[in-house]
Amino acid sequence: MDWDLAARLAARAVRSGPDAARAEREDVVAALRAAAPVAAEHVARVTR
Repeated sequence: MDWDLAARLAARAVRSGPDAARAEREDVVAALRAAAPVAAEHVARVTR
């Protein structure tokens, strides 16, 4: 796999995400980390 080519193509195909202050990004990361265990339990329950 040519990772450099993949990165260049992806940069052309996808716009960058929204601008966010560092504190907002940190809050989002914390929320995702807190939700991950709950999500894993939910997925395990519905895919039995």
